[in-house]
Amino acid sequence: MPAKVREYMDQAVTQSLRAGAVIRLLREFTGRGDTERSVKDINAVVEETCRLAN
Repeated sequence: MPAKVREYMDQAVTQSLRAGAVIRLLREFTGRGDTERSVKDINAVVEETCRLAN
């Protein structure tokens, strides 16, 4: 197998495992039961989300 193909396959495996871990964490988070709900300013939430994404 050419080296580049092997490298791309390794990267795909790594990213798949990472995605699986994120999904597991989200399932754990949402399965914890009661959550606190409150009214929030949507603009502030979007701004904070964008900062975190960067």
